[in-house]
Amino acid sequence: MKSSKPNPTSAPPAPRCPWWDFVWSVRTTLKIGTDGRVPIGTQRLRIEKPPGTRVVLCLHPDGHHSVLATPPDAQQKPALLFTDRPR
Repeated sequence: MKSSKPNPTSAPPAPRCPWWDFVWSVRTTLKIGTDGRVPIGTQRLRIEKPPGTRVVLCLHPDGHHSVLATPPDAQQKPALLFTDRPR
């Protein structure tokens, strides 16, 4: 029996949502240290927010990291503070 779809193994295109890159990431809430840095991988990197501010660290399935100013919210666009993902 043949499928009516042209290629049943292909995934549908990703939606045009600004949060889509962060949907499949593992998210952890972090507090920026007194030195203005957060641990990302094996390093501590400076983030342009005041010490004590809470941010969201995202570990993407491909191993890259991103830091967001706020948790995902459908009413706002993501405020990206840091990423090591290629464009």
